[in-house]
Amino acid sequence: MAKRGARDTPGDVEFDRCANCGSELGMDEWQPVSTVEGEDGVLSFYAFCDDACRDAHARDFDVEE
Repeated sequence: MAKRGARDTPGDVEFDRCANCGSELGMDEWQPVSTVEGEDGVLSFYAFCDDACRDAHARDFDVEE
């Protein structure tokens, strides 16, 4: 199941929205990303509009940076 900000496509995942604030992401720009491993072992990828949103998301999920 895709997380907010991610869209599953055959063979890859595309990110069009920031996983924290929902802002549209520019596809021609570098985006900070984060991963979170779920209790079931599934690794989820998240993309963000900037480092502040990535850091806020990490605090929400109690992720070590």
